[in-house]
Amino acid sequence: GNDRSIVLSAPVDIAEAAAEVLLKLNFIGHSVKYLASDERPASAIAQAIGTAIGNSNLPWVCFTDQQMQEGLLSAGLPPEIASNYVEMGAAISSGILFEDFQKHRPAVFGKTTLEVFAKDFAQAYAG
Repeated sequence: GNDRSIVLSAPVDIAEAAAEVLLKLNFIGHSVKYLASDERPASAIAQAIGTAIGNSNLPWVCFTDQQMQEGLLSAGLPPEIASNYVEMGAAISSGILFEDFQKHRPAVFGKTTLEVFAKDFAQAYAG
């Protein structure tokens, strides 16, 4: 829905966090590190990206899992990949995708706010 908050992670913040972990020479085994650049309601994400690309009325459009599956298949995605995207969308919609994140939120978010990302996105979109 439009009011569902979505955790966002910018590629540059992911790269910085990965480099930090990889540069630790004593790393053994595995670990989990949550990274978030920003967190906003879906409608705010559409508004920020729309504004950056010159369409300030860009809506966040909700649709059913079936509509998403049909759209992905008609766009040429293989059925298994389309199903994975639908499953991810359902996990976001239900809130289950972010349950563990909410329990272990990072104290500090990445440097890239939604507005900064939207400007970078707009440049790529226009290119």
